[in-house]
Parts: sequence; structure tokens; C-alpha cells
Amino acid sequence: MASLAFVALAFASGPAVALEFWVDATTGNDARSPIQAQSKATPWKTIVHALETVTSGHAIHVRPGTYAERLESEAAGVSLVADGAPGSVVIASAPGATGLLVTHADVSVSGFAFAGGLRGVRSIAAPRLVLRDVRVSGHSGDGIFLETSPASSLERVAVAGGALGIGIVGSPGAALLDVSVSGALQESLSISTSPEATLDGVELVGGTAGLRLATSESAAVRHLSIDRAGRSSGDGLSLESSPGSVLEGVEVTGGARAIVASSCADLVLRDAAVSGHAGTGLLVQSSPRSDLDGIAVDGGGAGVRIDGSPDSGIADASVSGHSGAGIEVAASPRSRLIRAAVEGGTDAFAATSSDGVSIGNVTATGHSGVGIAVSLVAVASVAEATVDGGTVGFRADGAGGLDVSDLAVSGFASTGVDVDASPEASFERVAIGP
Repeated sequence: MASLAFVALAFASGPAVALEFWVDATTGNDARSPIQAQSKATPWKTIVHALETVTSGHAIHVRPGTYAERLESEAAGVSLVADGAPGSVVIASAPGATGLLVTHADVSVSGFAFAGGLRGVRSIAAPRLVLRDVRVSGHSGDGIFLETSPASSLERVAVAGGALGIGIVGSPGAALLDVSVSGALQESLSISTSPEATLDGVELVGGTAGLRLATSESAAVRHLSIDRAGRSSGDGLSLESSPGSVLEGVEVTGGARAIVASSCADLVLRDAAVSGHAGTGLLVQSSPRSDLDGIAVDGGGAGVRIDGSPDSGIADASVSGHSGAGIEVAASPRSRLIRAAVEGGTDAFAATSSDGVSIGNVTATGHSGVGIAVSLVAVASVAEATVDGGTVGFRADGAGGLDVSDLAVSGFASTGVDVDASPEASFERVAIGP
């Protein structure tokens, strides 16, 4: 290649320096030499030619315009930079084509817009890929798909339409910062077998599901917004086999179930608000030692359900506007429920088959069933609980060694306190009102 001789000559007398080359669809000419193409006044015409010529460690600056090209990386460490506002360089892909295929390490793309084709951007075995200020639209398949591309990052990226919005597979350490996906026909964002992913400022609108995180332990998610755009099917946020993940500042609107976590031990979910869903607001299954703090559920069927997740904790939770149970703890020994309020629904609080469960500082109002129900447990405790309304204020069934203190029930239609088959139950400071 001519560029090899040029680069060798340029570096012969000193340390390697990054060179800058120019492309302009209007004034460019691919017959120009690499030396000429380093001047903005004498650019190449096509990005494809630039990628075939420029070697590792150098940058290609592209003047604004529309380029009907199919781009593919040819060397590691090459930067593609739009010489204008984000989206000023448009890659117009033919039907069935991919706008950019990256198969080399340390490639970066800034300010490009990919329009049409099958996919916007795809990477395979391309570690540390950086997409910055990139737009993808008008595609029929995936917007962006990263495969075996560890430590890659998407910064200020927007994907609109297509099938799958963004897919990331086998890419540990992927980072998504200020990313939006809208109008996907399938999942908005899917991340699998990619541990230690980082998401901050991600907004997902529409799609058959919002975010699916699978087999990707130790994910860190902050400021996540999911709007199911009026859909009553599909989960908003789904976590599967991703232990040690931490999620903070999550909002989910619409869909079937808002948040579902399965086989995610040591899950941390803080400051989450869900509304407008048709099914369960928050469901945590087979995820021991989960920590759920600052949970707000408005609407749907059941509010919060913890199932098969021992040593888990729920704190500062509120559930309202739902049609089913408020907060349920099932088969989760030694779990804790503190500072929680349930308004409406059927049974407000229920703990089943969860030995050593503790419930404290909770209030239940406006429900139609039982305020607090504890069944098939041993050595459970309930303290500082207030129940107003429903059929039964407090019910214990098969709760041996139950310890209840500072309980106030009122407004019930049938029974204030109902205890059955609960030997050695202890009640202190219990107030039963009209």
C-alpha cells in the first residue's frame, strides 16, 4: 500500500505521532496521495478508501454530507470523526447492508449517523470500541450489535426504530452512557454474558421489552428510564442470572411486569419507581440476600413479591393503586420488611413459609382483604404495625413462636386479630379499634 511507505517515512526520524486524514464527498478525490489527504483542502472522496489506506493510530476526519457507503474497519486504533455537529455525516446504507462493521480493536467513531440498511453498527471481536455522538435510524434489523467486544463504550448514542435496538453479547465491561432507544420492534436493549456492564443515563421507549440483562454479573445501573409506550405486554426490566448487580434510580412505566429479577443473588435495587404496568410491580425470585430500598409501586396487579430469596430485605417501600396483594414474602427465611406502606389492593402484607421473617414499622390502609398475614413460619416478628380497613386486621396461621408488639388494627369488617395453630405466640401492646 502507498500508505505503508508514507507512514514509514513519516516516522523514520522520530517517535510515532497520530496523523489526520480528510474525506469530503463533494470535493474529494481518491486518487490523491496520503500526504495530500492530510490537508483539508485536498481530501479523499470516500470513507471506504480512507479505511483501506490509513493504518493504526491515525484519525480520519469526514466532512458533513451523505455517504452511500458500506464501511468496514481495516486496522486497529483508527478513529472516524465527523467534522461537524453530531449527525452531520450520514452513512446511507443499502437494504440488507450494515452501515459499519468493526472487527479490529480500539476503533472509535464520533458524530456519525447511520441511516437505513439492515444494521447500523456491528462489531465482532473488537475490544474497546467507542461509539460517541452516534445516531442510528431507518434500519430493519439491529440498531447496534456488539459481539465479543469487551470494554467497549457507547456515549451519547441514540437508536430509533428497527428490530432489536441495541444488543451486547460476550462483551465484559461494556459501558452505556447517555444512551436512548425508541421504537424498536423487539427488545430495546439486551445485554447477555457481559459481566461488569455499566449503564448510566439510559432511556428506553417502546419495544416488546425494555432492558434484558442475562448472565451478566456485577452490572452497575444508574438513572435508567423505561417507558413501555402504552404497551401492556412484555417486562420493563428483566434480570436473569446476574448476581451482584446494583441498580439505582430506576423508573419503569407500563408493560406487563415492571421489574423481574431471577437468580440474581446479592441484588441491590435502590430508588425504583414503577407505574402503569398490568401485572406485578416488582418480582424477585431465587435471589438470596437481595436488598430492595426505596421502592415505589403505583398500579398493576400485585405490588412487590419476594419468592425463594432468603436473607433479603425490603425497606422504605410504598405500594398503591394495585388490584392484588401489596407486599408478599414467600419461602424467603430471615427476610426483613421495614418502613413500608400499602394503600389499596387485597391483602396488604403477607409472609409465608419464611422462618425468621421480621416485619416492622408498616402501615396498611384501604385494602379489601387481610392487613397482615403470617402463615407457616417459625420465630417470626411483627412490630410497630398499623392496619386500618379490610376484612381481618391481623392473621397468624401456623406461626409458631410468633412475636407481635405495638400492633394497632381498626376499621376491619370481620375480625381484628385472628390466630390459629400458632403455639407460643406472643402479643404485647396490641390495640383493636372499631
